[in-house]
Amino acid sequence: MPRPLSPVPALRKHKSTRQAVTTVRLSDGRTKDLYLGRHGTAAASTEYARIIATVAANGGIYPDASADAGITVNELMAAYLRTCKKAAPKGGYVGGADAALAVRAARRLFGTIPVVEFGPRNLKALRDAMVTDGRLSKSNPDDPTGEYSGLSRKTVNARVGAIKRIIKWGVSEELVPVEVYQRLTTVEGLRSGQTIAPDREPVRPAVMADVEKMLPYLTPTVRALVIVQLHSGARAGELVRMRVGDIDRTDPNAWTFRPSSHKGTWRGKGRTIYFGAKCREALAPLLLKAGGPDCYVFNPRTANAERLAERSENRLTPRYPSHMRRNEAKRVGAKRRRPPADHYTTCTYRRAIERACERAGVPEFTPHRLRHLAATRVRAELGVDAARALLGHSLASITEIYSHEVDKGLALKAVAAFG
Repeated sequence: MPRPLSPVPALRKHKSTRQAVTTVRLSDGRTKDLYLGRHGTAAASTEYARIIATVAANGGIYPDASADAGITVNELMAAYLRTCKKAAPKGGYVGGADAALAVRAARRLFGTIPVVEFGPRNLKALRDAMVTDGRLSKSNPDDPTGEYSGLSRKTVNARVGAIKRIIKWGVSEELVPVEVYQRLTTVEGLRSGQTIAPDREPVRPAVMADVEKMLPYLTPTVRALVIVQLHSGARAGELVRMRVGDIDRTDPNAWTFRPSSHKGTWRGKGRTIYFGAKCREALAPLLLKAGGPDCYVFNPRTANAERLAERSENRLTPRYPSHMRRNEAKRVGAKRRRPPADHYTTCTYRRAIERACERAGVPEFTPHRLRHLAATRVRAELGVDAARALLGHSLASITEIYSHEVDKGLALKAVAAFG
């Protein structure tokens, strides 16, 4: 038989989130945990005193309005994710990774409470947990205490902003009272120097010398993909899904590619990618081997077949019949758990680059840094308008984020001339 609940609820510390929590008895006999904010703070003590006074005034019962409170945080988040999935274009996304990870954290800590009870104190507790609780994100292996999640300050602020936008969406759907969103807007983001969450270094473009050293260690298909991205400035997600029939080759001097879905599709924006001489030179052999118009240009199956054929030609031992039968079974994929797909993904593309960088002995970089390098080169030689057109940005102010290296070069020229 469980121990009867004390008429005076005790104040405890929730270890995983470091919040003050107390358990109260409701009118229907159920119990409920109330989170009061950061343990040991004056705000938590004040809230605990209020709860004690409320329980004493109601004969040991805490008045609960959850029956009339509407949907819970779990229900709201699930409805939002369903809407995002329906609104997302084919191959695209709506909401972003920050929203998905913020939903995971919110549902874990406050999923069962009604949305009307989710106030600024809860949002601050969720924000603090994102910083300190490694289980809400990828843990930091360099932190032996486990008190740091590894998230940067900007990432935490972005996820808190995603929670606010979800509540705002709930208001627009008449699922949440507008007062809930208005209260949450008073919560400001973390400021630099006032939190243990660090400020990461900005993403820099890849170094051209490192790219040239890494290229020989890639398969011909991935090498062509790197060259096309480097000279077209396209996003990795746009190129890996490119099919043969998507390329317009009517103009021999400039092929064009209009992705059916891309980052701005859900906003109604178009996107045109132009392929110059170096891109066409890299694409031509792949187009001949790809097949029909519905085939993907960058096909891992073709790359794997070429790799096996090269290994077979370089084989030093005799081709014994038993070896050939076993190799043929492997090629068919009878015993292979994960046969090659019909196109690369951004993750497999990134891993191929990282492995090639490791073999070449150069610092690792991502496909996004290749796009950054292309933007920096065009920005330095042709100006911001040419870079904006190449990258597909609507505003030149967005393209200015790629001007750091250009500004550095101009500053060094000024110092050399006048310093």
